[in-house]
Amino acid sequence: MAKMDKFKGLVSGIADQKKSEDNQIKSSLVIKEELRTLIPPLTSEEYNQLQENIRTEGCRDALVVWKNGKEHILVDGHNRYKICTENKIDFRIELKEFRSIDHAKDWMVSNQLGKRNLTEEAKSYLRGKQYESEKRQVGGTGKNQYTSSEELKTGDANVKSTRTREKLAEEHKVSPKTIERDEKYAESIDKLTGDDSGLKWKILNKEINLPKKTIEEVVAQGDDAVKDARDSLTKTGTLRPAPGKKATQQKAKPESSTNADTDKLIKEIVAELKLAAQEKNHQAFESALAKMNSLKQKIFKTP
Repeated sequence: MAKMDKFKGLVSGIADQKKSEDNQIKSSLVIKEELRTLIPPLTSEEYNQLQENIRTEGCRDALVVWKNGKEHILVDGHNRYKICTENKIDFRIELKEFRSIDHAKDWMVSNQLGKRNLTEEAKSYLRGKQYESEKRQVGGTGKNQYTSSEELKTGDANVKSTRTREKLAEEHKVSPKTIERDEKYAESIDKLTGDDSGLKWKILNKEINLPKKTIEEVVAQGDDAVKDARDSLTKTGTLRPAPGKKATQQKAKPESSTNADTDKLIKEIVAELKLAAQEKNHQAFESALAKMNSLKQKIFKTP
């Protein structure tokens, strides 16, 4: 009996110590804006529903935290953290190891792409950000989990980028060319919106209809054009025409927007079917099939 009491005392002591450590971490969590703004914001309806669920049932899922040196950085669960702290509701944490902030971003992107209903624009942006960060990991350390020893010997950055691009294409069931275009789109979105994550997600969630080509054209015109475009989008949700030119971007009419989206989707399907036929690329074929299903939904208004 004495041994059992001693054992229970040890277990209780360990549990108390763990609870104390967790409470210290929870009271000093660090919010990194570059991580918080990487995830799609909830709509008001979604946020209110989540808040009601947490108030009723508590916070069921643990928040993911990265211990980086002396800092404890919140990686997943920003909305839950806000709701819990505002309503004084306790929550659990799960410590997760990451090699770097880019590695943490990779995990966040994969997590979001796997569990959220996203627009095609948002998917493209997140895939592009993942490709950006994984290329930086190659450049920063000389290797990542997709780099072979032979590539390390040759130091061929192009080969490494190609391998990473092909790996991500397979993971997301798109073509390597799509991943390359995703990176360009992500860069253009970031340049256009700057630090305004609200504007960024309005574009990516199609609250503001702005074709990829238009975004890239604006960015190509330089910093002044980007600033003017950002100001106009923030104030009116549209792009002002340049002096002496007719407006090229107005508030989209539903039908014209639909036609443009449909034409773009058809071109992507044809391009990926050609790639599949020419290179026997299974991923490109699967991507084309998925987009054909999206095309069917657009044309016939099926759910």
